[in-house]
Amino acid sequence: MIEALIDQCLVEVEKHPPVFTTRALAYLSAARFGLSEEELNHALATDPQVMAEFEAQNARTGQEWLIDPDHPRLPPVLWSRLYFDLAPYLVSAFTDQILLYRWFSREFGEVIAQRYLATAEQRETTHGHLTEMFEARAPGNDDLFRRTDISAQPQAPALRRVMEQPWQLAQAGRQAELKKLLSDFGFCLGKCAANQGGELVEDWSAVKAEPSSEPAQWRRFMLRQGHYLRRGEARWPAHKILLQLASEDEPGSPVRHAAEQWLEQDHCDWVWLKRKDVPGQRRHNQTLMVLEGHSDAVLGTKVLPDGRILSWSRDHTLRLWDGSSGACVAVMEGHTDKVWGAEVLQDGRILSWSDDSTLRLWDGETGAALIVMEGHSEAISGAELLQDGRILSWSWDGTLRLWAGDSGAPLAVMEGHSEAISGAEILPDGRILSWSSDGALRLWDGNSGVSLVLMAGHAEQVWAAELMPDGRILSWSWDGTLRLWDGDSGAPLAVMEGHTEVVSGVELLPDGRILSWSDDATLRLWNGDSGSSLAVMQGHSHRIEGVQVLSSGCILSWSKDGALRLWDGDSGESTVVLRGGRRQALQGMQMLSDSLLLFWSIGNEEGTLRMLNSEGEQLGAIKQPWIESAIESGWCKPVLENMPLTQACGDTLAETPDMRRICLASKDGKWFARWQGDVSKIVACLYGRLVVISSNDLIVLSPMRGSKPFALDCQRSS
Repeated sequence: MIEALIDQCLVEVEKHPPVFTTRALAYLSAARFGLSEEELNHALATDPQVMAEFEAQNARTGQEWLIDPDHPRLPPVLWSRLYFDLAPYLVSAFTDQILLYRWFSREFGEVIAQRYLATAEQRETTHGHLTEMFEARAPGNDDLFRRTDISAQPQAPALRRVMEQPWQLAQAGRQAELKKLLSDFGFCLGKCAANQGGELVEDWSAVKAEPSSEPAQWRRFMLRQGHYLRRGEARWPAHKILLQLASEDEPGSPVRHAAEQWLEQDHCDWVWLKRKDVPGQRRHNQTLMVLEGHSDAVLGTKVLPDGRILSWSRDHTLRLWDGSSGACVAVMEGHTDKVWGAEVLQDGRILSWSDDSTLRLWDGETGAALIVMEGHSEAISGAELLQDGRILSWSWDGTLRLWAGDSGAPLAVMEGHSEAISGAEILPDGRILSWSSDGALRLWDGNSGVSLVLMAGHAEQVWAAELMPDGRILSWSWDGTLRLWDGDSGAPLAVMEGHTEVVSGVELLPDGRILSWSDDATLRLWNGDSGSSLAVMQGHSHRIEGVQVLSSGCILSWSKDGALRLWDGDSGESTVVLRGGRRQALQGMQMLSDSLLLFWSIGNEEGTLRMLNSEGEQLGAIKQPWIESAIESGWCKPVLENMPLTQACGDTLAETPDMRRICLASKDGKWFARWQGDVSKIVACLYGRLVVISSNDLIVLSPMRGSKPFALDCQRSS
């Protein structure tokens, strides 16, 4: 139908010039936000193919129309006649101080684009010509900001240029010209003066650059500082923010150099602060970007398969972010209390659950609200997707519920627990295991939701439970006991008594034994068959913070008492004791290899990261968050610059619960580094980028390694 309109109606019946018509359609489809009548006429009047057709027609008719090279324009009647026939398919809007035309129907525009913008050559020709047209209508960069400043009297051609030209270059595939344009400090100021600092960041996200090149340094600067540029307003506009940030960038950086060159042209007519560089006091900022928008603490994130980032917060919202530019692409509003979690369904929809007692389904592309799943009467503490697409949720109201994954309709209410559900697990045979603050575990039919078995015995809240390889169920509780249950009947098999306080963790050993640790400062080994006690591992004087079983079979534990202990995995005897420092509490550790150990501690307003060998000898350390990293021995050696974090250190990511430090280390012990900031959780490591939660923000770090240890820091505004 649309093809017939072009070929038959416009060209054959109405006798519009064919080249003029097809190029007009192509330019309208290639514009990002549409084209004004003046812009379209300019583009057509400078198009060689259109002008060849126009001059040939003039030669046949004997008419003459002079084209002013400074203001190229075709006879208005040509567009007037074409517009009369296209009017039903166009819509107009007043944008950037000018009236723009664009296609009313997205389908119409897509068909035109498929016909005239399908090949790389067509895109290069059409988008390339438009970028030249936009620049010709608003030439010059050094004082461009004066013509785009929205606080004054911005000029439409200048506004249109800063909004269209970078995008047109990217679509044309002219990467070299795009890098040159976006590296022009005057152009960047012009775009920011139009209050489009966020757009400038997105422009740079489309740039492809070698990691060590100047464009790559520009790109990192824009992504890192984009959250400040987006804050531009009348009192402190974005172009003034850009100049201040650029002038404070690292000495020798291309961004700072460009700002200094621009300042030498004497175009700056506002007061700015010049920072004095003091050798040794400036640290390289390796923050990649800050994703800003939540108004309260961020409680979690997920990196989606397409690279976008999903976050949820105490501010009752979820947000979708562009993983390349950090721009917020959707705000998902609807919950009336803090959002505790979210999952992405197989069809791309997003499931969330909240303290407001509801679950919600959202469109994974647009973030639009789709379904509200109501039924629980108190906060929902968790949800899980079943293999058949149904949804399982559990709540503080003591119930579990099954929901249809497609419609969100309630399918079953699983009642039986008398207090809040602590957790649930879907077993391989389809049954559902739950445990609760009422001290009981229950098995449920996964299809009907009918209660099958009550497993009572614990005297206090069940902390967690796990299905063992042989089908039995192991649970541990605040009552200080572990219990074994028959996985089919739920019958009690063994009570493992010995701990005097809450059992905070359990691990199943490869040989079938069970390792547990507790707030009573002990670890214990149990016979996995009978549940009998095999060893009591005493030595810590405060609660156990964590445990790791090494490949050698040895057991490593760390405690609030500031000590890290290595235990013989067979006898349970303590073999090595490592101290975190005077009045310092060990917070975590990571084995880098069988002979290298990384651990971190806090205390006395100081945080320390230490590297030791398996004999307890200290190899290096980072101390005190406010000074440069200090290495106490010479083990820190160069590694490949820009090596992806996943290659350099695998999963070796350490987080401290005081929400102040992140530590990174390589598996071979050749380097480690620290990120200093307000951090509550590490959430993802993807393609060398580390995504963390920092108060109300999401922060993405991209470690860059060189021959020296370094600190990764993020400067946040007050």
